[in-house]
Amino acid sequence: MPSSFVTYFGEKEIELEVNKPEKIKYFLNVENSSYSYDYLLRFYQDNPPFSSSSSILEIDSGYLIPKEVGKTSLYLNETKICNVVIKNSDHLIPSSFSFSKEKEIDLHPLDYDYIEDKYGFGFLSDTNYPLIYTSSDSLIGKVLNEHYLNSTTFIKPRVYGYRQLGETKITARLAGTSISKSINLKSTEVEATSFSLNLSFSGGQLSLNKDSSLEIGEKIFLNPTFNPKNASNPKLHVDSSSNIEIYNNDTSSPYLLLKEKGLGRVAISLGENSEEYEFNIVPPLAISKQEEGEMTYSLRKFIGHFLLFASNAVFMAISFLSTSFLDKKDKTLGFCLSLLSGLFIALISESIQAIPILKRGPSLLDVGIDYAGFASGFLFVFIVYLLIYCLLLKKKKKK
Repeated sequence: MPSSFVTYFGEKEIELEVNKPEKIKYFLNVENSSYSYDYLLRFYQDNPPFSSSSSILEIDSGYLIPKEVGKTSLYLNETKICNVVIKNSDHLIPSSFSFSKEKEIDLHPLDYDYIEDKYGFGFLSDTNYPLIYTSSDSLIGKVLNEHYLNSTTFIKPRVYGYRQLGETKITARLAGTSISKSINLKSTEVEATSFSLNLSFSGGQLSLNKDSSLEIGEKIFLNPTFNPKNASNPKLHVDSSSNIEIYNNDTSSPYLLLKEKGLGRVAISLGENSEEYEFNIVPPLAISKQEEGEMTYSLRKFIGHFLLFASNAVFMAISFLSTSFLDKKDKTLGFCLSLLSGLFIALISESIQAIPILKRGPSLLDVGIDYAGFASGFLFVFIVYLLIYCLLLKKKKKK
């Protein structure tokens, strides 16, 4: 990293006072863009800045610790950042500090609320000085921010721990020294004390009572909400009548499957809290085979009649055109062929209507009536075609 791009506070030289630590800050210019950062160590943990003379200026976890009067330089990645001048002062390093209240705090693994002074995690001292916090197991708990000692107010470091259970030791150390105090942090389970349900099924939200009716095969989801919300691994226990099957019982998300008709009973409990439901389980409102056959048959009739009338219109047009462009012999042949083709397509269309499918269609009598109606209908169409044909021929002869 070129030295022309890295400066400390944007200056070539900075001034510090003995025993008065300062948080490291820097200013970085990259390709005409400026970015300001605090906590330099956050970005350079594996390669922190260092002082050319550690006896004069020490760097400790993101703090510059001026120890003696003198001059030194600050480097980053073997590149000189700036000169440091340390002046004399009357600041003193605290000789000790103490906890404000308890020596141990409890923390729940799903507690996302920050733990403040109410948990008794604080320090007292007679002067201001930065504290550096460490944790023996950061997956259980750690301090999120740095604080200074103050003689009039408690320090309120924010601690969190929600990934796993266990104990960790939070240590506060005076920056640049070995003076430290520790407090035990215990991450324990918190039990759910109550719950509420938001029942749902395939049709959406559900409200169950004695007048409710649900079909066999339906699934009921409980969608529980537990109190407190940070309860660790809450478990609902479900008891039900024999016509209801329970899945994922004694977990946080059980659900039900309705198996047989009758009166369904469900009892859902969490410790001493419970909710009970009664409702009716009925067979699915399925269409009978006869009704399904009639519906399928009606659909086939619609399609068949559409094909019939469409084919009749097409072949009538062919017959009409044949009288205009063909000679007498070809006209007669074309007309007959068009009628025969129409008859064939009409038979196919009627078969679509009449032939039963999967043994759920109409009876043989219905099929016979359909074909009889088709024959009479086609005979009528044939007579109409013949009359039109004769009229066209007669008109042609007059011309």
